[in-house]
Amino acid sequence: MPVILRSSKQLGSIDKKMKWYGVTGTVGTLENKYLFSDIGRQIETYFTNIREEWWDFGKKLSRTKHGNFAHTPTAASYNVDFGLMLAWCKLTQHVASKEELVLVLCDDPWVYRQLGQISGVNSLRPPSLWTKRAIYFFRGYFSRAKLVLKFLTALILFRTSKTDFEPGKTSIIAYTHPDSKRDGFDAYFGSLISELGSINRFFHTDGSLKLAKYLSNDSTTSLHAWGSVRYLIPLLFRRWKINKENIKEEYRWLAERSVCIENGGGAIASNAWQSHCQERWARATKPKIILWPWENHPWERELVRVAKTLDVKTLGYQHAVIGPQQFNPGPRSNPDGFNSIPEKIICSGPAYYSQLLDWGMPLDMLVI
Repeated sequence: MPVILRSSKQLGSIDKKMKWYGVTGTVGTLENKYLFSDIGRQIETYFTNIREEWWDFGKKLSRTKHGNFAHTPTAASYNVDFGLMLAWCKLTQHVASKEELVLVLCDDPWVYRQLGQISGVNSLRPPSLWTKRAIYFFRGYFSRAKLVLKFLTALILFRTSKTDFEPGKTSIIAYTHPDSKRDGFDAYFGSLISELGSINRFFHTDGSLKLAKYLSNDSTTSLHAWGSVRYLIPLLFRRWKINKENIKEEYRWLAERSVCIENGGGAIASNAWQSHCQERWARATKPKIILWPWENHPWERELVRVAKTLDVKTLGYQHAVIGPQQFNPGPRSNPDGFNSIPEKIICSGPAYYSQLLDWGMPLDMLVI
């Protein structure tokens, strides 16, 4: 067994001069001079190389109950750490195929179990799961309760503003940003609203209510205005659930870990509320064009699907740089292919244009 897998509490009889590395931030009492060589470069290489596997697995996960509102299925590297955990598994699999004895430290109960299934890994009893599960379970309900109170407040604040907007206009969806102004200047779109004149701005529901209210005027309001109070209570119980039978052979423990962690926060409910509000808004106002900062997140996929049923043109502009490990803009994890990708994606330069082409985006959907 080339790999000795232990938690930080299982080091009693271990040779302290053995080569070692820690997974998921596990800290032991071992000396750094025996640390596995070049671990940073190696884990980055494995992380970069799991891109296509994460896309394919993400597509499968997105078809689970409420998986369309989760971030792990979209391969969003900066929202979730599934890709990093998968990279640790790939690295450990490689180390286990060699002859040199290496100690791997891991205190994460899910990752420990996943690593323990690798051929060539010797492990003991894994860390307990129930305490972690309990913490995330109760944390999730607390987070969703806070969100419901926030959304209820938003419905009160913006309840009358939706009557001010005529249908058929070009609309932008933006985040509330402290650099945006009441006169229409937007931190993301600059002076576009004032220059073109007939554009409405609608704020994403994930942001400061105070700032959104301050920035509101006859061409700007929050999408909260189109929410329904009847949709709020079900959000308390909006959790992602996976079919274990379908994924048990493919990174079962990593998938269960992602589900538990995402259900332990408010992201699932937040994406569901945003999707609910934007659908009711789109059906009520029937905008001519929708333009927004695009990253291929769950709520954006839902927006495109609704817009296409209403024959509304969708334009997504590249929100941020697309690094080699920022996988979510790739279309391969979208379960319905290009049906949830904007008609045009506006790239901020030739490097990102070329990268999206390499990742499978059609040429006629891209413009610089």
